[in-house]
This record gives sequence, structure tokens and C-alpha cells, in this order.
Amino acid sequence: MKYINDTIVANASALTTQAISIIRVSGASTYQLVNQVFSKDILQQKGYTLVNGYIQNLNGEKIDEVVLACYRNPKSFTGEDVIEINCHGGVLVTQKIIKLLLSLGMRMAQPGEFTRRAFLNNKLNLVQAEAINDLIFAENDATLKTAINSLGKHTTNLINQLSEQLLTLIANVNVNIDYPEYDGVKEVTNTAMLNDVTAFLQVIKKIKEHSQITQIIKNGIDTVIIGKPNVGKSSLLNAFLKEDKAIVSEIQGTTRDLVEGKINLGDISLNLIDTAGIRATTDKIEKIGIAKSKLMIDKAQLVILVLDGSKQLTKEDHDLMKLIKDKNYIIAINKSDLGLKLQITDAVNISALNQNITSLIEIIKAKALTTKIDFNNELLLTNTRQLEYFDQIETNISKAVEELKIGVPVDLVVIYLQNAWNLLLSIQGKDHQINLIDEIFKRFCLGK
Repeated sequence: MKYINDTIVANASALTTQAISIIRVSGASTYQLVNQVFSKDILQQKGYTLVNGYIQNLNGEKIDEVVLACYRNPKSFTGEDVIEINCHGGVLVTQKIIKLLLSLGMRMAQPGEFTRRAFLNNKLNLVQAEAINDLIFAENDATLKTAINSLGKHTTNLINQLSEQLLTLIANVNVNIDYPEYDGVKEVTNTAMLNDVTAFLQVIKKIKEHSQITQIIKNGIDTVIIGKPNVGKSSLLNAFLKEDKAIVSEIQGTTRDLVEGKINLGDISLNLIDTAGIRATTDKIEKIGIAKSKLMIDKAQLVILVLDGSKQLTKEDHDLMKLIKDKNYIIAINKSDLGLKLQITDAVNISALNQNITSLIEIIKAKALTTKIDFNNELLLTNTRQLEYFDQIETNISKAVEELKIGVPVDLVVIYLQNAWNLLLSIQGKDHQINLIDEIFKRFCLGK
């Protein structure tokens, strides 16, 4: 990584043919360098302003008519001087402008470096920085909501509330240790501390539980479509995707390998896998496909078993129902348009060929979101790094509860609370040095 005071440049929009392309420049020499190739003097340009003009090479030849969006430090995304060059969206013109800027002494930004600078300049904490990536790659409403909350102050404020709760417990213990004679301080008993720490532990467990569900939703629910040959599995996949991705044929054994696709169902996404029809066969290639199907069933988070509703159940159907009995599954009775001969409790009737699968989608949503989560207001962790910190927080708080239960003095248990507090700060990328004496004086006014 270069020194943070150098000036970097990169295309902030996709490098493709489009109406407008955006080139972002950030660093101490932004205005001096861009000024060398712009048709107007911008050295005294104020922040939060737009300037129309031309980017021209060092010989004065015009490359493109552009609009500069000008920002001055520290009131910019990175906290540095920033100019965003809005040029026409041709690949050639964008590349020529970037090449010109590089020739002036700028360098290409590394992946994520603009956001890194925003973090290093205290414009964002780590939670907010990570949320930018989540927002860009969001594939369903739930992920979008949690990313927006994390990018703003909502998630940070909820983490800070947890920090404050712990800090109050820590300060209460320390004031009892350091100022036992002070009449204005309530004694922290083992029982009182146990009640407070146990309640805090329950909060942490709920956050983890809901966040783990959110992680599954974010990544997509691995969903396998199974059934014997010719029941309409491929038609169902095509109905989900609204495209003819899987071959549909009356010939049994048409699907011999896995066919995959991803769909957005509002708050959730499904990673769909259409499997080879499972049956007894002597065909070597089909056998390989069936083996893969059974392997995917083991790994699946949700299984959709498709049955042919126009016919009675067969031994193969019963075998498949036994195969998935311990899985999270839905039974979809297909070909309802042909007249149903099957009645199975809790099954859903569909017509995949006619794309009549609305009732199935609603059941999938209900299966996926068995725990009610308020995506707009809860503290939901958005990635593995944050969850790992909460694992450690839970471990420390659990140890505190265990030791308080067996009568370990509160002054010996408080170390676990301090560890958890430090971890909460680390989630945001903050320095976790704490001056407990300052906190004690601030909270209890000792020394008036």
C-alpha cells in the first residue's frame, strides 16, 4: 500500500459502453493535477460544485466534454480532496482520460482503496465500510435493508448501545473496588451482576441467531428440486427462472446432470438446483447424475420434492419421501392442470408448465423465514467477520455467567466484560483502549 497522501484514480462506473462514465480522483494533489488537463482553472474551485468544460491532453487537444463534481476535504467520501469526472461513456474515451491522469503522476487505485481511505480518515467505521460492498452485491430486499442500516448510523448506534451497557456494568464494579467508602455508589453484589450479565447474554444470543439467518438469506438458500423422472422438475426450474434453462421433454432421464440458477423472491434468494430424476437405472451416465442428486440433497438447506399429481404415488415416490424425511422440505404436487389424483397433507398444488407456482413461492418464504426478523430495526450482522467477533463476545459473557453462578467475586469476573467491550469496538475498527477512571468520574461524579 502506498502512502495515503498520494493521489489515486480509477473508473467508478463499469468500463463499458454506456451513456456516462465516472472517473474518481482522490488525494492531496487532486486539484493541481486535474487542473493541468482541464479547460478552466479549478484551483480555487469550492466544494460541492459542478464545473462544465473539456479534458484536453498536454498539447491542448480536446478529448471529451465533461462535468467535474468537486469536493473539498474533509467534506468528501474519502475525507480528501476529490473530483469525479463525468465523461461520455465510451470505453476508449474513459481509458484515454485515465491514461492521461496517470501520466501526470497519479496512480491507479487498488480495489477498495477509496473506501479504505474513507475509513482511515474516520469518514466510515468498518461496519459502514463493509456495508458498501453488501449494498453493491445485494440480491434481495432483506440484504438491501441490512446493508442500508449498516451504511448509515443505525447499526453503529445499536452496537454503541451494547457497548454502553457493558461499560456501565464495568464502571459499577470498578467504582466499588476503587471507592468502597463512597456512599453514593450502590454495592454490586454477585446476584445483581448475575442478573444483568445473564440478560445481556440473551440479547447477544438473539442477535447471533437472527444474524445467522440473515447470512443464509444474504448468500441465498441452497434449494434442490428432486423427484422421479418426468414429474416436471425442469419445468419448475424454468418457471422459477422465467426462462428455458433446463431441457423439458417427455423422455425420461433427460436431465442427467445438475442445472442451476438463482432467483430473488423479495426478502430471500434461492440458489436453485434441478437434479437428475432419481430412479433405478442401468444407464451409466444417468447413474452418475443420480449420485450427484443424492449428494446435493444432503447439502441442501431446502428440498422441493415434485410429484406427478396426475398419477398415483409409486414406490419411487415413497422412497424419495423417506429420503428427505429429516430435511427441511416442501412437497409440490405438479400437473394440477391435468386433474389431481393425489391428496397429501401439507403439500402444495402447482402447474409448473403453466407457471402457476405462486402458492409454492409463498410456502418457500414461510419456510425460509421461520423466525420473525425486523430487518429495518434489529441489529443484524452482515458478514462472517462480524459474526466471529460476536462468537467471542458470547464466549466471554457465558464465562462471566458461569463464574458468577459458582460465586466467583465480581471483581474477578469483570475481565470477561472488558474483553467483550473491546470486541464490540473492534467490530467497528476502533481503538479499544479504555480509561475506566474517566468513565467512573463521568458517570458517578466522584471527587466533587
